[in-house]
Amino acid sequence: MSDSNRALDSDQYERVNPLVLSRITGPLTFDVYLQLGQQKFTKVFNKSTQVELDRLESYILKGIQYFYVPKEQAGDFLKVTSQLLEKFRD
Repeated sequence: MSDSNRALDSDQYERVNPLVLSRITGPLTFDVYLQLGQQKFTKVFNKSTQVELDRLESYILKGIQYFYVPKEQAGDFLKVTSQLLEKFRD
C-alpha cells in the first residue's frame, strides 16, 4: 500500500482541527491525512509543502470536520500549534 493511502488503526493518528491548519504559514513539518474509513487514511498535505487554503476549504465544505497527523509526527504538530498560540497571545 502506498504511503498516501495507509491502512492503519485510527489510534495511530492525532486529530487536528481544520482551523489550526488554516493558520499555519510556511511549509508543514508533518503530513496531514483524511480518514476515509475506520482504518483507512489518505494523505492530503505533504510535509514540506504549504496548506492550500482553497483545498482545505473544499474539504470543509464537503463536511470534513477533522484532519489527522501520524502520532510519530505529533510532536512537530504540537510545536507549530504552540507557536501559533504564542503569536495570538502576543
